[in-house]
Amino acid sequence: MDHQLHHPNGSYPTNGPTYEPYNPYISTPMLPEQKHEDRASLVAAQRKANTALPVVGRALLIGLVVICLLLGMIIALIVYLCVGNTCTISRTMLISSAPLGRVLTVSQVASHVAPFTVPLVMVLYSYNLGARWLRASIDAGQDRPSPMQLGLLLKLCSGANIPSLVSSLQYFLGSGKQNLSSPPILRQSVFCLFLLLSMAYIITGADVWLHVSSKAVVIESIHPFTSLTGAPLESLLGREINQTKCDAARTATFDFTRDSCGQLSGGSGGDGRTQMTGLRVLSNSSDQHQVVYTDDQTAILVPWSIPSNITYMAPSIGIKSTCKTITKFCLVPQDLGNGLITYGPNAALLLDCSKSGVTFNATFPFNQMALDAQGNGVMGTEVSSNPFHVGAVVTSQAYFGDISIFDAFTPGTGWFIHGNNGAYNVIYCDVTAFDVVYKYQSSSARFTLQKSTPSSLAHARAMISFGLPIEGSTWVRDAVDGSGIQTNSTYEEAYALELSRQTLARSAVIYENTPVLMINREQQIIGTKLFMIPFVIMLAMMLFYRQTSFLNIIIFFVAVILCLAIIAAWKANCVQLASAHLTDPLTTVHALYGPKDAIYTWQNNNMKKFGIETGLDRLRIGTVTDVQTGAARFEASKAFGKGA
Repeated sequence: MDHQLHHPNGSYPTNGPTYEPYNPYISTPMLPEQKHEDRASLVAAQRKANTALPVVGRALLIGLVVICLLLGMIIALIVYLCVGNTCTISRTMLISSAPLGRVLTVSQVASHVAPFTVPLVMVLYSYNLGARWLRASIDAGQDRPSPMQLGLLLKLCSGANIPSLVSSLQYFLGSGKQNLSSPPILRQSVFCLFLLLSMAYIITGADVWLHVSSKAVVIESIHPFTSLTGAPLESLLGREINQTKCDAARTATFDFTRDSCGQLSGGSGGDGRTQMTGLRVLSNSSDQHQVVYTDDQTAILVPWSIPSNITYMAPSIGIKSTCKTITKFCLVPQDLGNGLITYGPNAALLLDCSKSGVTFNATFPFNQMALDAQGNGVMGTEVSSNPFHVGAVVTSQAYFGDISIFDAFTPGTGWFIHGNNGAYNVIYCDVTAFDVVYKYQSSSARFTLQKSTPSSLAHARAMISFGLPIEGSTWVRDAVDGSGIQTNSTYEEAYALELSRQTLARSAVIYENTPVLMINREQQIIGTKLFMIPFVIMLAMMLFYRQTSFLNIIIFFVAVILCLAIIAAWKANCVQLASAHLTDPLTTVHALYGPKDAIYTWQNNNMKKFGIETGLDRLRIGTVTDVQTGAARFEASKAFGKGA
């Protein structure tokens, strides 16, 4: 049939290049050495195209690359999480010492492998499709596609993307208008691509879920402690009473010297040198000890300097106090008549605590002192038991309150406003000296009480010798004056904490080091906390986590397709050539516009199908009018002539 190119509005200008009618069955002019087909070369090309081994090798290569990519990324992520780093599973969370940023980077790369391999899997699947097409061509079977169906197969196998899938689905939805049924290879290709894309995007979605739900977490790693300086740190962290000093004081003249382990000498020179160590501890200027609070508010003695990155358990000594206000039970109102009531002169508050339920002969003034069994003030070395009691009548101007409040309690407190000296508070405390075992973790900087046992009476007396002197003291009240006004804690709670600290610290001269019970080196790592559900979906750890995920299905699916491709290559000839018509647009372009020499049609390398192209091989795009019918169509075509 003769064809002639025309301009859309008529013929192309006559002064332009002229074109000869194009006949698609005329081959492209060839170079002289290509004009005559070499029969031997043609036979060799046919023999090579019919050889199954290269196709099997190609299929194996593609299949193994896909499987290795999927398994490799799974293994890489698991190895990074749980082999190169430590990991544990806690309910629905996986906790690893691997940094979060790197974990998410590896998981993102792993999640992108599945979408990347979809086109490779479709190429692999095309070998099976090509073999079935070849068989159907011989047997006149249903697996012979029409031109449109071939185009859809080409889009599915070469594009392997959502647009090609949508085009095929649109064809099926409108197939009721078609008289020709779709071949099974088309339907199965649509299903295969749909399954692959669905699983690939589910994996991508799981990775997004993993990114959103994952968190950085602090992980504590414990290792056996080894001193880097050679110093015997294990023997320096515990604390106990120096029994040697107590034994040396047993021959002293005075009871309080013996009971205080030599802290109170009774001499005219005073005890300044023995008080020195305790005062330094109180002011946090000691290079030996410090007082801290455990999780249950027990004041304990610990080393002034604790190395970082360690956790240890050690014995020590401690004091715990619990204080309450009994002011309202100790007031002595006096009726003056005419509705007037007085609580004592302005300079002092009348007190009588006999009805308070505790034994405390409180009077004003009454500095903080230890109490004997009758409720009278005694020095610390005279307490008769452990636990023991401490009492004090405290005055403060910090709790005056509103100027209109007189002979009344400051709201919400145990402070009673009377006269001009300030507000009064009668404090009664239960105090216990303990031998304790505590645990310290540098990661939390917390001291956790593991065990506490009341100390012996002898040790208790020694521990409170300086803290509860015979003349009483105002040290605690001065330190906590104003407490409880603007905080959630009460004045009595603050008083109890400071009483424990002051009493324990002031006798620091008789404390010495003792070995720890346990010590380890602690290392803090910023690790990763992963939500297990998206992690399992993405990584296919079916055996390890006893769940199924989509990557397992993909790997199984790829393995099945690989086996089908290998079987097809062994059973049918020219599988790669048939597959090229489904996966490579170059094959279709060659069939339409390429040279028709027989030897080119047997080339497995599509780049070699076109021979050596010249200017005469250029294609035009535009309207072509059939000279005989006058019908115009838009197409790309070859046109021979001047200026081609």
